[in-house]
Amino acid sequence: MPRGQLEAARSMGMTGWQAMHRIIAPQSIRVIIPSLGNEMITLFKNTSLVFVIGYTELLTTVQLIYGVTYQTIPLLVVACIWYLVLTSLAMLGQRQLERKYGKGFRGVTE
Repeated sequence: MPRGQLEAARSMGMTGWQAMHRIIAPQSIRVIIPSLGNEMITLFKNTSLVFVIGYTELLTTVQLIYGVTYQTIPLLVVACIWYLVLTSLAMLGQRQLERKYGKGFRGVTE
């Protein structure tokens, strides 16, 4: 935490908690959001972890179904669509958070 920001907050009568909540945390969140969002999207892409389906792994479920029905391609297309939807939703959420916490900084696109 930069010392000047803490001194400025103290001169305005803020406590340490208020300074952290109103000054330091928003700046930290602005820096953290892109890397956190990218990690979440990478998690979706590199693993077959999908919580929407009920904690059962998506590709395992697909393999069990096409092991019975022998319809491999249609089920893999459905799995790909699920991953695309989840990744797209994560990207939209990341963009909204970046816009919210990036107000007033150069380089933030609307």
